[in-house]
Amino acid sequence: MSHPRRDSHRASGLDTCLRSDACVSWTTWGVDDRFDWWTDDDGDLRQGHDLLFAGGEPTPAYDAVQRVLAH
Repeated sequence: MSHPRRDSHRASGLDTCLRSDACVSWTTWGVDDRFDWWTDDDGDLRQGHDLLFAGGEPTPAYDAVQRVLAH
C-alpha cells in the first residue's frame, strides 16, 4: 500500500538534498517491503511499509525518487 503524501515527501527531501551543497548523503529506510515489519496502532505486526520495492518490483515510492533523479 502506497501513501502518495509519503512518496511526495520522500521525493521532496531528495530533491532538497540534491540542490544543497551542505547535503552530502541521502538515506532511505529499508529497500524492499517483503523485509520490512512494523507494528500498527493496534499493536498488530504488519509487513511492508512504502519502501522502494515490494517483492522486487518498483513501487510508487521508487517512481517518485526516480523522477527526481532523472532531472
